[in-house]
Amino acid sequence: MTEEKEVTRGERELLFYIRGSAGGFYTKLVDAFLLADGVNTARLLKAFPEELTPVHRYRSEDGYWEDLLKRVNKD
Repeated sequence: MTEEKEVTRGERELLFYIRGSAGGFYTKLVDAFLLADGVNTARLLKAFPEELTPVHRYRSEDGYWEDLLKRVNKD
């Protein structure tokens, strides 16, 4: 059984981004992250860990999106 975690601010921003309602800075940051090569992806993650870790997990971790939606729907 996995421990339930609260939805972070970064995860909420990811949800807004996917729904098309994120703010301008966050949208441009995620767009740049999605276009970046490996070196720049790592640099952006280091500079903006709270904002971009959820995006990285969404792209690379099986089951993350489903888990996030479950946690959001419990709030």
